[in-house]
Amino acid sequence: MAAVVGASSCLRKLARFDKHNQSDSRKQEQRWRVDILKKLDGSPRFKNSRKVRKVLEIADAGIETPGEGYLLWLMHCIIPNAVRGCHIEKGLTPSPAPEWLTTPATASARNLSRKTATEQRIKIFTQYEIIASGRQYFGDLAIPSHKIIIEFDGGEKIQNSRARIEFLERQRNLLNAGWSVVRIDSRQLAHPQELIDYLISRLSALGIPVRHPQGSLWSTIPRELLDLDRRY
Repeated sequence: MAAVVGASSCLRKLARFDKHNQSDSRKQEQRWRVDILKKLDGSPRFKNSRKVRKVLEIADAGIETPGEGYLLWLMHCIIPNAVRGCHIEKGLTPSPAPEWLTTPATASARNLSRKTATEQRIKIFTQYEIIASGRQYFGDLAIPSHKIIIEFDGGEKIQNSRARIEFLERQRNLLNAGWSVVRIDSRQLAHPQELIDYLISRLSALGIPVRHPQGSLWSTIPRELLDLDRRY
């Protein structure tokens, strides 16, 4: 978890990520990602480290807080065919092929047609732009194929009555536009198993194939890493 959070923070700073200018930001992010992977390939220490490559494949410059990074990591652990959304619709370079398409354990998946394999992937986007009721919003995490947004509600989101009104208006507009909004707050992050059960239940009900967390990135979460309500 910490590796995904840290890598996302580094990519964000290197790309000087701006959600209002994602065309340029995403190009910079991808250039840095490719450059880092090339450097790792040239280093004997990391030459065969599948886990390091996997971390860089899912790390995302759109992650604004450690809490969002935690959720991104967890989503990739509970959704079998999750891949990083790469904003292809904005003309950017597609993500590297995910590990699940290139490992011997999934040889049967490689026998499927390219179209079928692509349809099986669940693309997770960060800072996904949505226009609803004439307003521009950015979903913390989004699965556009199923019109699902996963929002991390840190303590700073509702600090006064005006912020609360805007928060409720945002929620109403997104729901009216057909989006399902799954909200997670910092208190839930402190109880990992309850959060996992909640996400599995909600995402399954919304049509997302899920499993109990596993895979090369999964590990239990030390409590000292759960101070996730701060911003980068």
